[in-house]
Amino acid sequence: MKKNVGSMDAFFRITIGLFGLAWSVSSMVHRPDKTFPKFIALTSAMKVTEGITRFCPGLALFNVNTIPEKESRRKVPYGTVKFARTKIEPPHSSEEERGEYR
Repeated sequence: MKKNVGSMDAFFRITIGLFGLAWSVSSMVHRPDKTFPKFIALTSAMKVTEGITRFCPGLALFNVNTIPEKESRRKVPYGTVKFARTKIEPPHSSEEERGEYR
């Protein structure tokens, strides 16, 4: 999965999702037979998950990316090591192939 949710968008998704979960749990305590708080709980849990993983299937469906250009310019993600590419030559069997003549 490629990230398509920016950091501020992820922060808002997590915040609103946790608020929705808190509201729905408190509503289900008082009226457990209602359907609307269960729907809000499911939707809020989905938003919290999208914020944590920074991937939204709805945005991916429409090929939308909310990551700002400044944030997406990072070539190496944090926590990874960038190795230099070196050219490895195969071993030579004789001095003539290496170009060493006497």
